Amino acid sequence: MTVRPAETRDAERIVDLGQVMHEESVFSVYQYDRDHLISYAFNAIRDPDLFGFFVNEDDDGEINGAVLGYIGNHYFSPKIKVAYDFINYVHPSTRGGIAAVRLLKKYEEWAKKAGASEIVFGVSAGIDNDRAEKFYRGLGYDQSAVVFKKEM
Repeated sequence: MTVRPAETRDAERIVDLGQVMHEESVFSVYQYDRDHLISYAFNAIRDPDLFGFFVNEDDDGEINGAVLGYIGNHYFSPKIKVAYDFINYVHPSTRGGIAAVRLLKKYEEWAKKAGASEIVFGVSAGIDNDRAEKFYRGLGYDQSAVVFKKEM
C-alpha cells in the first residue's frame, strides 16, 4: 500500500472512485458529471501548491482512497492560510484499515508545508457521520461546525 501525490494518469481512476462515493452518499440525488470531474481532477493535480491531492494505491496498483483539499485564506483574517477539504474518501472494501489515516497524515504534511495554520475537514456526504466523527476526533480534530441543508 502506498500513499502518494495524485498524478494525471490517475484522474480517471480517481473519478471512478468518486462515483462509488457519490452512489453511497446524500449527493446521489444529483447527476454525476464524469467529464467535469475529470477536468477538475486534472486542474487540481497540475497545481500542487494550491491543491493537496493524494491517493492510496494498494499492492495491485488499484486506487482505493483519495484526499483532496486546497489552501485558502481565512475569511476573517486573510493573512492566515487554511487547508479546506473537498473529499476524503476510502472505498468501502478498504475501510477499517490504515489507508484513511495514511491519507490524512500525508495531507497534513502537505498543508503544513503550504503554510496552513489550520486544517478543516467537512463531513457532508452522510455515509456514516458517527464513524467519521470518531475517526477525526481520534486524530486530534475537534468539531467546529454543523451543516444543514434543505432541498428546494
